[in-house]
Amino acid sequence: MSETIVIIEQVSPTEVIIKCARCAGYGTLGKGYHDPECPTCKGKGKLLIEIERLPLVKCARCAGNGTLGSGFHDPVCPSCGGAGCQPLAGAWRIVA
Repeated sequence: MSETIVIIEQVSPTEVIIKCARCAGYGTLGKGYHDPECPTCKGKGKLLIEIERLPLVKCARCAGNGTLGSGFHDPVCPSCGGAGCQPLAGAWRIVA
């Protein structure tokens, strides 16, 4: 079974905020001030996800990294869009 994702905040029954997996919550593609902004979360370090239902689990394709490699600059995972997670069942999308 996939590992459950920790939700930062449940905004509504159909929207949750999670830490961006692609930048690990830093907001940049690296850990320095001068690194480029994360294109997945647009520098916020977190994502608003619209879900049909919970729970969210780690993306099986990228193992929860948000990328198809182990680094910030690797290609974004096409299955989760860089979120690093997906709902166990039902539709979902990254809102912001």
